[in-house]
This record gives sequence, structure tokens and C-alpha cells, in this order.
Amino acid sequence: MIPISRSGFSASFNLSSLDGSNGYALNGIAIGDESGGSVSGAGDINGDGIADLIIGADEADPNGNDKAGQSYVVFGVRGTNPPPGTNPPPGSSGNNLPIAVNDTFTANQTSRKVIPTAALLANDTVLEGDRLTITRVGNASKGRVTLVNDNIIALLAALLPLPTR
Repeated sequence: MIPISRSGFSASFNLSSLDGSNGYALNGIAIGDESGGSVSGAGDINGDGIADLIIGADEADPNGNDKAGQSYVVFGVRGTNPPPGTNPPPGSSGNNLPIAVNDTFTANQTSRKVIPTAALLANDTVLEGDRLTITRVGNASKGRVTLVNDNIIALLAALLPLPTR
């Protein structure tokens, strides 16, 4: 939870009362990532004259690296609205981040699977109704994934060696 600073802030706070004007919640990316296990003032990282906050998630698995940990920076702002792109609560002013759902596709060994980007974006939404585009792909497991053009993603599965006895 990020409280919005003001005088008379009580030591006891009911999280269900957050409405964007008195604070907002920041949830971890994945279950078990331990996001919020460490929180610290980060100074003024972006040089705007307002103190920023750093949040650690020491059990996060960035880019498939098991428990490598990850840190998130929350940039401080004046007033009660979070900065654009930081996913303010729905209904508050600001630029809400897209709601993306993980997609999984499988291809047979050494075969090429063509995936229209519309299929990937069909279950993802943006609260403001902006058009979503895919600008980069990566982290294919046991193969290669490429963005062929604005409308096609190609997955090439790798030939896996047979286990030896």
C-alpha cells in the first residue's frame, strides 16, 4: 500500500478504504515473489525533486531465472494522482497499464507455428480503450520466437536430444 501523505494519518489503516485519493495498493507480479519483503526510500532516482521508493521481490523469477529477485521503483509525485503509466486504481485519473494475460503456445519439434498477434491480444485489455501492439517477443522455452511483422509471431521449436542411459 502506498499512502498519500497528509496530516493526521492514523497508525491503524483499513486497506479496503483505499480509493486512489488516500493511497493505492501495489501487488507483486507472481504468487510467492515476496514483493514488499523489503521497502526503502530510494532518494530521487529520476531527478524530479521528489523522493522515490524501491520495493524488493527477492523470490521473483525474472526472465525465467529462478529466485533471482527483482526490484521495482515507485516514482514520487506531488498531489494525489500516481504518475502516468503506474497503473492507478481503475476510475482514477492517469494512464492505466494494460491488463495482460499470459499466453502459451506449443509447436512440434522442428516445426514452425505461426501465431497472429490478434490471437495473443484477444484476452488483453486497456481500460482507456487504446490499441495494443506487440513490439518485442522473447524468452522462448526450448526454441526460438520471432516477431515477423506487426501481425505475425513465429515459434520454431528446437529438436531436443534424446536422453542417454
